[in-house]
Amino acid sequence: MKGPCVLAQRSAREALIERVEVLRSHVKAAAAHDVDGIHDLRVASRRLRAIVGDASGRFRKRAVKAFRKRVRAITRGLGKARELDVSIGLLDEIKKSTHKEAHAAIARTARYLRKLRDAESKQVDESCARVRAKGFGEELQILLDADKGSSKCHRKDTRATLRRRYRALSDAYHDWVKSPSDESLHAVRVAFKKLRYSCEIAKPLYGHRMEEFIEQVKAAQEVLGDWNDMRVLRDYVMRCAEDEKRKLAEFAPLEEACHTRAQTDLGKFVELAPTMFDKSGQSAAQKVFAKQQQQCCIRRNPKSDIKKA
Repeated sequence: MKGPCVLAQRSAREALIERVEVLRSHVKAAAAHDVDGIHDLRVASRRLRAIVGDASGRFRKRAVKAFRKRVRAITRGLGKARELDVSIGLLDEIKKSTHKEAHAAIARTARYLRKLRDAESKQVDESCARVRAKGFGEELQILLDADKGSSKCHRKDTRATLRRRYRALSDAYHDWVKSPSDESLHAVRVAFKKLRYSCEIAKPLYGHRMEEFIEQVKAAQEVLGDWNDMRVLRDYVMRCAEDEKRKLAEFAPLEEACHTRAQTDLGKFVELAPTMFDKSGQSAAQKVFAKQQQQCCIRRNPKSDIKKA
């Protein structure tokens, strides 16, 4: 008779604790408003949310909901600051490679973005405070204590999660192919992140095949990330022109530079993506998900149970 899945019970707790430790390790740098520190804290919060989501069936719903809400608030509090930090950094890059006619618009946009970024400092501080708060540790402990001792096989559960994430990504990709838009491509980018985080959580169950698959996912995701960063900067450039009541012609060279870079990144994605979602790509992904290397479920001997009774 199959007993509780030992690996399921152990892996969820260990993954949660490990990701909380990583999250806390980035608070000091983020609280100092270090650009990389804010980025690292935000990514760590997303990875923590991913493990909470993937392992949610192993804990009581009320505890999962409360802890997930707290972590989501941390992520959201850092989002706009990170977006603006990236846009300011990209402006510095663009200045080095564009004609001088765009430099005035770059300077105006940079001042505009720094003003917006200063306004986000309070949100960054609040996110750091949420991590350091006593309530964060208390809700984490409540979640760990709410372990239901899942009887589901961790290997089967993980395989189902990965297949579901991949299917959602594939659907989002094909929706974008049918109806291309910034919104539908953004949905593809989000689905890529969810699949990557779930694959990283599952990596201990797999060998080098999963590592190679993660690198493939990462390559496509990062190209889409570059595309999105340029798209966001382009929108900020036009907002700056409108809010400061400047002539749009003054910002046209800068907008064109952003658009060109975004299209270049989109072209790279168009080259990478088809091999991940055609029949051979789907087959390769399913083989990766099926090829697990760890055993997890123990089996009880009914006779030994009777003797113990």
